Amino acid sequence: MDHLEGMERRSKAKREERFRGTVALQIYLPMAAAVMALVALAAGMWKSSTGSPSVWADIALIMLLLPLLVFILLAAAAVIALIVGLARFARWVRIGAVRASAFVDRIGLAVKRTADGAVQPILVVHGIGAVMQSAGQLLGSLFRAR
Repeated sequence: MDHLEGMERRSKAKREERFRGTVALQIYLPMAAAVMALVALAAGMWKSSTGSPSVWADIALIMLLLPLLVFILLAAAAVIALIVGLARFARWVRIGAVRASAFVDRIGLAVKRTADGAVQPILVVHGIGAVMQSAGQLLGSLFRAR
């Protein structure tokens, strides 16, 4: 039991370490990059001494709109991916429908041939019987006429 508990603790520690690395990569790194960009922007504005309130308002507006633009870009990419995916799906469905239609046509033709073949002997017998009956009626009418 102690061996299994030790393995479980080590596994849990590895998962926590991977989680910390993921958090650092996905949260802290972008946040640090954004803060560094803002500090660099502020330092550049300070050094150029054009830091009027109007310029700072424009910069703040741009900084506020950048995340929105990123989300709009992601949404546009998702819509384009959906359009391409639906076009491929429609082509796949069309090809499948053509193949299914050809298969059903072949089945219908085979059923028709089988049904015609099964009924043909019966039709021949009835045809021969009808010919003999007509011949008998013809012969009967010829002999009665005299």
